[in-house]
Amino acid sequence: MSISVKKEMSTKEKIALLKEKHQPIFDALGLSNIYFYPKIAYRPYGKNELYVSFFPSELSKGSDIYTEFVSREYVSEDSNRTLWMWRYNPHWEEEYEATEPNDVGHVRYLVPVSELIKINMPKEKMTPDPFESFGQDLMDDAPIDEMTIRDFATIMTGRPLSTKSWLNKMITEK
Repeated sequence: MSISVKKEMSTKEKIALLKEKHQPIFDALGLSNIYFYPKIAYRPYGKNELYVSFFPSELSKGSDIYTEFVSREYVSEDSNRTLWMWRYNPHWEEEYEATEPNDVGHVRYLVPVSELIKINMPKEKMTPDPFESFGQDLMDDAPIDEMTIRDFATIMTGRPLSTKSWLNKMITEK
């Protein structure tokens, strides 16, 4: 009888997995050696908006910080997996409120989520929609249960045999 032990992922492994999802964006933007660290977005006591907190060691790196909102267990809190960036601000010590030192003496600086910049894949780097170039020609599209033998033959042979102009166009413009 064998006993399998499920290995718990380390924090470092969880962060690497979260970062991996955003790597295509970093690549498309030509970014390398970026600092990515997932953060909890929360509303501190007495505040009206959401904040993320950064340690002085993070803010003093002198570079932008990329983040994703997560839980304490490093599980994404956003079904869209939005990537955010805090643009480096050399005046962070004066402009952001510092928290009281915690039980081990660590201070964090509160940055409003409203100051973060949402980062998207550049449009020119996105996978093009193969149907976009057909415009209004797709209006004669039909549900798959209405596919004809001609349509099927067009798809299988790669020859424009369909009565649907957009399907023939798709085949001839490969």
